[in-house]
Amino acid sequence: MHPSTKETDKLLDFELRKQKAQVKAKAILASFPSYIDNFEAGTNEGVFFPTLFFLERNKALWPDTHETFRDNFAKTTDVYNNGADDFTRNELMESAADQAIMVMKSLAQ
Repeated sequence: MHPSTKETDKLLDFELRKQKAQVKAKAILASFPSYIDNFEAGTNEGVFFPTLFFLERNKALWPDTHETFRDNFAKTTDVYNNGADDFTRNELMESAADQAIMVMKSLAQ
């Protein structure tokens, strides 16, 4: 049985929105530094936050990815803000930035 025109239009609209979001993900990924100096203030955050904002804006396209990333963000910031030493904070943000890069790479495909 063939899908109705309305269903087909919904699928096509979804795919078009996803393709546009993938182009944006590529642009965001390209804006990330090629080398991340984990001791330079703000570098990891400059990778992590754009990824979070991108996923917030496109959560209808990738709801599971959005939820997982958001939950990891909450856990990371909770530990970061609640008494972690400088080394642990640095490690947390480095890990979060690495995760963000991997997420953006997978979404940009």
